[in-house]
Amino acid sequence: MEAYEACHPTLYDPGSHHLQPSYGWKISEVVVVRRVGRLHVGTSRANLVVELPSVCQALSDAPWNGGLANVRYVVNHRVPEDFNCGSPIKEMLSALSHLGIPPEEALGLMTAADVTRFSVKMRRMQGVSVISLATVGLTNTRGVMEPPPRANTCSTVNLIVFCDCRATQPAMVNALQTAVEAKCSLFRLLDVRSSTSGVPAAGTSTDTTTVIFSGVGRRLEYGGTATVLGYLVGLTVTECLLEQLRTSKFIGRSVLERLRERGVSMDDLVEAAVGGIVGSKPDSFEQRFLAELRAALNDPNVASLIIAALRLEDEAEFDMIPSLPKKLHDADPVQVTADEDIGEMIARYLAGTMGIHNFHHYDRLKPGCLGRLPMFLDDALCGLIGGVASKVFSGIGRAK
Repeated sequence: MEAYEACHPTLYDPGSHHLQPSYGWKISEVVVVRRVGRLHVGTSRANLVVELPSVCQALSDAPWNGGLANVRYVVNHRVPEDFNCGSPIKEMLSALSHLGIPPEEALGLMTAADVTRFSVKMRRMQGVSVISLATVGLTNTRGVMEPPPRANTCSTVNLIVFCDCRATQPAMVNALQTAVEAKCSLFRLLDVRSSTSGVPAAGTSTDTTTVIFSGVGRRLEYGGTATVLGYLVGLTVTECLLEQLRTSKFIGRSVLERLRERGVSMDDLVEAAVGGIVGSKPDSFEQRFLAELRAALNDPNVASLIIAALRLEDEAEFDMIPSLPKKLHDADPVQVTADEDIGEMIARYLAGTMGIHNFHHYDRLKPGCLGRLPMFLDDALCGLIGGVASKVFSGIGRAK
């Protein structure tokens, strides 16, 4: 199998490239595709433009010309984050007019993400080539079981998949489905959460997926994950998204950020720590606590245990822990001690025996946010707060 990486500019030969179109978008990538010439991919501040080698059949949920269409161009148009999503057609037609592209020849996508920072990946196998492009914005993530939001933003995951083959219409639907499945499965693995509720997110509320077929070469009947076409679609989409999410630093984001995604902020942790103090609070407590808390959350051992608690909550939500159905989980049963084990391990690692004693103190009181959290997460954070608070008081005692 052959692979193409976006970082290989040698694939672009200016001497062999035809004159750029009169509307003047800048060619930034040229991907050589067997049998059908070249894709031309150009960017400007507000547009990512893909010129296809010829008129091709596309299946898309794009706001302009979506459905089943014959197109020569795909335009991913950037709009402001606060764009009024109620008028996408007018905006898209204006963008196409500015570019000099006939509207009937184009698919029109929209996003608030930076379209100049797209990813492109190509794979070939058994005479089939697939090229995927992606732009990613994640400020508008949503779960599939949430009610409609009061307002949408335009941060969007837009996928463009070019398949160098002929395909039946069912195979086109298969390929589009496979691209969406690749995105959703990766988002689940990377623990992408809804920006409004914190539940697992399958994407954003304004995502679009486009699959395009050259009509040249092998005619394929299917495009699911058991086929070469489906494998190449899933692989290239996943590679594009991984590159985008690594570039944006979403992959490797902090434990604190993952807690924020579930509605627990740094201020909540400080408030809970202060709420568990018996007697007078030292004047410097908050400042010292924050410093120790940041250090603890950056420790891979502490981070691993907290992430384990986060994952256990997801498992429990759908009755995936043997002999612990959700109704029993929500009651925090005494016969289940794994949650307390996690809390004790964190507290002991941070502050030894004193940390364990302080963990049980916070676990009994459950001040602040600790009182509203589910069983695994609340004990993990009781251990974190108890251990960090023990270190703070020990430091204050030594200073005296």
